Amino acid sequence: MFRETLHSSIDIGTTKVCTLVAVLHATGTLEIIGSGVVPSRGMKKGMVVNIEEVQQVVRASLEEATRSAGVTIPWAYLSVGGPYLETSTRWGSIRSTHYSLPISEDDVDRAAGAAYPADVPPERTVLHLLPKAYTLDGLRGIRNPVGMHALHLDVETICVTAGSTPLQNLVRAVERNRVKVLRPVASPLSAGEAILGRDEREIGVLVIELGGGTTTVAHYQQGALWNTALLPLGGAQFTTDLALTFNLPYEAAEELKLQHGTAEEVLTSETVEVTGFGRDAPLRVERRQLARVLRQRATEVLKLAYLTGRDALGLSAMPPAGVVLTGGAATMPGMDTLARSMFGAPVRIAAPRGIQGLPDPLKGPAYATSVGVLQWGIHNHISTGHAGKTMANGDGMTLKEHYAVAVDWLRERVKRVAL
Repeated sequence: MFRETLHSSIDIGTTKVCTLVAVLHATGTLEIIGSGVVPSRGMKKGMVVNIEEVQQVVRASLEEATRSAGVTIPWAYLSVGGPYLETSTRWGSIRSTHYSLPISEDDVDRAAGAAYPADVPPERTVLHLLPKAYTLDGLRGIRNPVGMHALHLDVETICVTAGSTPLQNLVRAVERNRVKVLRPVASPLSAGEAILGRDEREIGVLVIELGGGTTTVAHYQQGALWNTALLPLGGAQFTTDLALTFNLPYEAAEELKLQHGTAEEVLTSETVEVTGFGRDAPLRVERRQLARVLRQRATEVLKLAYLTGRDALGLSAMPPAGVVLTGGAATMPGMDTLARSMFGAPVRIAAPRGIQGLPDPLKGPAYATSVGVLQWGIHNHISTGHAGKTMANGDGMTLKEHYAVAVDWLRERVKRVAL
């Protein structure tokens, strides 16, 4: 049983910034008590292109989440995604000096430490070193070696690294708002945490997150993230296609996509009205032409995701659990049907789960990463024995401590207003 603590997370995407505040109850139940979602600026394809604008939208998201939660946000887990993420496989090995003693948690940590890449260049930063499988004295397929006996312990890990400069820019945009980044979390891990069931992780599944600026393809099997790759295409590209095809302002094209967009074939000549450039009267767009543009782009994105799984991730066949689509663009009607025909495997569209108090607007696939980064950060701090410590040790504060900080913060705001 853990004490009741507060946790927070920030997801800075190409199209939106989402901040969440949650209570982890003593029973282990996670409940959202505050959220702040604002349109993103200063980001392009998952990378910071204007740090001042990113800092401003992060501040707006933090203020909205602070108001709704009634507490300050001194630290947060930060979702990290974009073309600067890379994955590789690393191996570590140790030899036990006492065969009569069982393998301990410290032994496992030492084996993982031996897998830590010593040749990481300064322009790369290690985010995660995740165990995939263990081998004991040549016996493969060990899932948890703790308590077992062996002379040799080998571990296979997946190493996730990020470009140091893009990562620092993202962290700096957050910490300029007096919020400490407790831990950066790679977005493929976040999405998987929020949407996958245990069976899917075990037997194998391909997760395709159709984000605003990028599409992430991640392969899970044997209960762990196995590999991941990224495509520089996302939901924003659908909107751009409509804007260029029909000569529309970006905002009008986005509304057209959200209100009438579909990846299904449309045969009727029905039209919809939209505001175009330099027009007093509304522009009429045929739904079948609109659907044709979106279907072509959807086919391209899904085909690239299929080829990425086959070539970059080395999948000779689709995993038994098939494909899970998530992200904002996954909600477009017809995406699941189109994916089934292309992948020849089971396909489902997934939204965040396993969390209470999530506002209705945040229950869709577009917020899988936003919710997942909070769940992943909390789960891994608990599983590594760090839960319940003080903020000085980098973990959640109790409710009493949070409210004390909130009172101090409000007093400081009152002083500033009085001055």
